[in-house]
Amino acid sequence: MGRISCETGRNLADQPRSDAWFRDEKNTPCLILNNNTVGKLPLKVIAPITDLKEHYRMIPWMVILEPTTENGLEKPSTIDLFQVRSLSESRLVKKLGFIEEDILLACRKSLNMIFE
Repeated sequence: MGRISCETGRNLADQPRSDAWFRDEKNTPCLILNNNTVGKLPLKVIAPITDLKEHYRMIPWMVILEPTTENGLEKPSTIDLFQVRSLSESRLVKKLGFIEEDILLACRKSLNMIFE
């Protein structure tokens, strides 16, 4: 599907939204949110993925992720949509996997709530 991991190349222009990546030397996971048809700069709009804490279940902009073979996560996590930011493609160091469509829909709903 045009997905290129860091091991096979550095062309991230074709990375679709919904891909989970490690960023930086700290191996912090993040989710690519932007549509690849928008923008010319080598940037991605990302949301950080953090460890799940029980009280996050009550926060509407935290989307819960259970580990699956598709997303590559090793433990229950959350996507923190209140910390969306742009990130240089060069800071994405290793692809983890991809996030399922129902999780992306939950992310979209959370973002809509934040920007209402």
